[in-house]
Amino acid sequence: MKNLKRLLALASAMALAVSLSACGPQGGAGTPANSVSSQTPPSSSAPVEPDEAKPYIEIPAEFQSWDENGQQITRSMLTTADNGMVSSLNYVASKVGADILESGGNAIDAAVATGFALGVCEPMMSGIGGGGAMTIYDAETQETVFISFREVSPKNMVADLWVEDEEGNVIGNHKMKGGLSVGVPGEVDGLCYALETYGTMSLEEVIQPAIDLAYQGYTVSPAFVENVNRAYNTMRSSAQLTEIYLDENGLLPQVGDIIQNPYLARALERIRDNGPEGFYSGPIAEAMIDAVQRAGGVLVQEDLDSYKCWEEETVSTVHNGYTVISSPSPSSGGTFIIETLNIMENLEQYEHGSTQWAHQLAEVQKMVFADRGQYMADTRFVEVPISGITNKDYAAKLAAKVDMTKAQTFLYDDPWPYVDDHYNTTGYEVADKEGNMVAVTKTLNYWWGSEVYVEDYGFFMNDQMDDFVTGKQSANSVEPGKAPLSSISPTVVLDSDGKPFAVLAAPGGSAIYPCIAQIILNMTDYDMSLEEAFLAPRVICNGFEFTYDKLSEDIVAELTSLGHENILEGTFPSPSGIRYVDGKLQGIVNEANPDGAAVGF
Repeated sequence: MKNLKRLLALASAMALAVSLSACGPQGGAGTPANSVSSQTPPSSSAPVEPDEAKPYIEIPAEFQSWDENGQQITRSMLTTADNGMVSSLNYVASKVGADILESGGNAIDAAVATGFALGVCEPMMSGIGGGGAMTIYDAETQETVFISFREVSPKNMVADLWVEDEEGNVIGNHKMKGGLSVGVPGEVDGLCYALETYGTMSLEEVIQPAIDLAYQGYTVSPAFVENVNRAYNTMRSSAQLTEIYLDENGLLPQVGDIIQNPYLARALERIRDNGPEGFYSGPIAEAMIDAVQRAGGVLVQEDLDSYKCWEEETVSTVHNGYTVISSPSPSSGGTFIIETLNIMENLEQYEHGSTQWAHQLAEVQKMVFADRGQYMADTRFVEVPISGITNKDYAAKLAAKVDMTKAQTFLYDDPWPYVDDHYNTTGYEVADKEGNMVAVTKTLNYWWGSEVYVEDYGFFMNDQMDDFVTGKQSANSVEPGKAPLSSISPTVVLDSDGKPFAVLAAPGGSAIYPCIAQIILNMTDYDMSLEEAFLAPRVICNGFEFTYDKLSEDIVAELTSLGHENILEGTFPSPSGIRYVDGKLQGIVNEANPDGAAVGF
């Protein structure tokens, strides 16, 4: 990443800023009359040539995920602090959030700052082209809020646009990559709404670290190199992406290089100066629409104009004296964490990591996955029996089906008779000594999302449309403005005295909620510490595959003899979390996330 290539990139960004400012407040040809002024104010940051620059935030040796030879290493992932903590899948983003807390911001301020920073230094996982959800616990009022900024389907998107072959596979992979996989992004609206409604600092204060990070840069890790390699052909296909993510020869970056993204910095500056309107209208909106439509999608300005995040009532249960509060629709995560916990409290507790423990948990998970596949969808479009699914009597009915002598196949059951008249989705967490907690899960969906890059603004669009099912008959079929089903599960837990106990979140698709449920069970039922709960064996069984971690060959053989099939050792969601212990905060990131860190003060 030598001077010539980066100078060309920065010159291009500067030329873009000049061309935008020349449009003036009325906008240029093709610019909506009511759009935000495209005039770009002078930056408060200045791009720096990488040969002369240091990264915006240096990573201390104890948090580095590589050795002096650039090889990935393992390290302790547990951190303890007295006053406040942020735990995320990237040290730099956690440090940004912790600095906001230490400067006097509240947990929401820190969560929003962390969110924008993650979009810069982990662009393959989330960013302003994506969406997510946030669960907030206010220690003073003891109230909990859930904000969904999940992507929704464009108005012109219909299931027939995904052409299937005879086996039901979408031809050309258009449901997962390209323009037809793109949903209307919600992250900017959601983070700005959370800040304005529940934060204490200005948007300029919490977004500026992300702008500085994009301009000044961040250090390449071994995991980052691997992630760039996942989309290498996409990087080579765009001059801007080559400038940002590859070296002067068009090859992968090296560990220790500095990545700068002046294009994304300019986009964040527009959001800083104009709020969400600076993203959903004007030049960024035009660039998004152009990129998606050129890639075959149907995103239009009306989709961006109409997007609004929304609040929902959280779902909750009391398990073994602990109150678990998590995400409602359109996430399935919280609902099925609760269903899992409710079923498990009706069953005998076996030794953790034993054959009986793994078998029992797998049987419960199969029943939960069956209910999820049948019933769960966006409740603004489909009636979903959430209060029935989370009902303890319904859980007792399901628990009675578990046979400890054999594996079974389970169809969905009927939670409708248990419905009452009221209701009781990259993940990171924020917590402070007063007990305020925020859990956030946000994502582009798959690595680098749809791989649709928004030229001149440095970010990728999501591919959340893949979370809909094909066809028209499912509760989770695509409809204009509908949010697809997800498993994101930002969760807070209170102890038996109603005091803050833990805050948890994870990426990982439909395996998220089984993972979070097991961490909660580990701490509440098995009395494990936070670190023990994260390092313990896990199993996930969806009825088709039985995936395990840290089980012996003998136990796998015994599970096979019980009738379990397709048993394989595999990768799991990568949770992070914070727990209150004896007046202090303990934070951790799953060991599978070498770049992650809990940072406190």
